[in-house]
Amino acid sequence: LQNCEIPYVSHQEAEETLSDCLQGDGLMDKSLVFTGLTGSGKSTILRHVFGLELNANKTYISEDTVIISVDFNRSQKSAQDAILSSLRAAVQTIVDTYDITYPDIDNEEFYQYIFSRRNDFLLLNSKHSPSTPHREKMIQLLEDLPTAYASCQLQYVMDHESCSLELVVFVVDNIEAFRDPNAKNAKKKYLDPVIEAFKLAECIDQRGGSTKWCFNMVIACRHHIWRI
Repeated sequence: LQNCEIPYVSHQEAEETLSDCLQGDGLMDKSLVFTGLTGSGKSTILRHVFGLELNANKTYISEDTVIISVDFNRSQKSAQDAILSSLRAAVQTIVDTYDITYPDIDNEEFYQYIFSRRNDFLLLNSKHSPSTPHREKMIQLLEDLPTAYASCQLQYVMDHESCSLELVVFVVDNIEAFRDPNAKNAKKKYLDPVIEAFKLAECIDQRGGSTKWCFNMVIACRHHIWRI
């Protein structure tokens, strides 16, 4: 038995529901919570449908879709750091694939992109004014709103004229592996990965207007996490 691979048993209803997230909807982004008991095969089905590797935080591009995977079985970081590191890796993958200049704080085009679409992010600091150097605004944005900054990076590369991708699928799995030992209630103890994932989805959903790409998110969890 130690050398045997457990066979995959198809679950048509679950596969079809999850596969819907591989289809972009021009009118809306989609978020799906996928629940099941411990050992019922949630991660196995996710790997089968989305082509994920076992317990891996990895990004890959398939045709016009980029799949971003965050598996908390492999992350010892905070929930925010785990999600943002996967997002940055995805941005790097897109940059390398389509030969786009990386959107960092020194990228003038990236600053103009944020300025034209989400200038409210840049003006949240009361000390800033229109004359404040753009690099200073970007540094402050990265420090104050790292999720918003990372979402802007993803939006910038996806919107870039060189990028032909049409869909981002963000898959979050094994969130039960995350624990906040200092939490004072169940929500804080277990739900940080969910909260951070929806923060990201909310930032991206605010990109406004018609876009050439869609963002779909899948969160897999056990029943008790769903109840919480």
